[in-house]
Amino acid sequence: MEAGLTLNSSKRCVVKICKGSSTGKWKKITDNVLIKAEANGTLASYYRDHKDEYICIGCYNAIVVNAASSFKEHALNWDNGLKRRRNSFSISESILLLTNFIFKREVLDGEPPVFSFSQLRSIAINKNNDLSFFFDQIEDIACLGKKTEAEKRELERSLAYQCYLMCWNQSRVIPLWNLHESEMGGDYFSWVDGVNVLSKFLYDREKVEQKPAIYSFKQLHKEMVAKDIRLSSFFNSIYNATLLDKKSDNYSTNDVK
Repeated sequence: MEAGLTLNSSKRCVVKICKGSSTGKWKKITDNVLIKAEANGTLASYYRDHKDEYICIGCYNAIVVNAASSFKEHALNWDNGLKRRRNSFSISESILLLTNFIFKREVLDGEPPVFSFSQLRSIAINKNNDLSFFFDQIEDIACLGKKTEAEKRELERSLAYQCYLMCWNQSRVIPLWNLHESEMGGDYFSWVDGVNVLSKFLYDREKVEQKPAIYSFKQLHKEMVAKDIRLSSFFNSIYNATLLDKKSDNYSTNDVK
């Protein structure tokens, strides 16, 4: 039998792009195998972590004997990805970046929310390429690469919502839309809409009707929402942003009728 060759159908090849071997023949990853793979340009760095484990004869031939182009590409992509992962932001840092992006886009600029994960990814990365690894991780966790096109479409809204939820947990001022409702489209009531509507109500109240100013947030909330129910989400976002529930028990939006 060839040196280093074993027969065992229970083994599992450590090569991530292995397509399986029907022969049941295996080769141990030795120093010599690693040296030849490096010389061939087919050495993916994780092979070193599996020294003394086994690869199937098909992968062995592709890596050591034939220097197959697909395995050269795999080695290059793996090492490039490793470098990118090392240089990327942590999950918490990425969520903070995304939170700041959504805050500026939707709270300050009044843009509508994004209900599609792929669209959110595209828009966010276009603004800050440092977010690419974060979105890659979300895709990996969701196993998008193994999903059918129909399954991917079903996940689009859910994954986008999860991104918003992580940002909302970072800052409660981030608008958190309802996962189970249909897209709001043109009926979406933005932060800017809220400011404009409230400004008009206050102008009419104090300048036209000559009523005194309101100095209570609770009273202002109650009176303005009675005029336009859409202002409820506007006031709630202000309340959540200030985290009043951690500062005082004297006010709760649940008390507002």
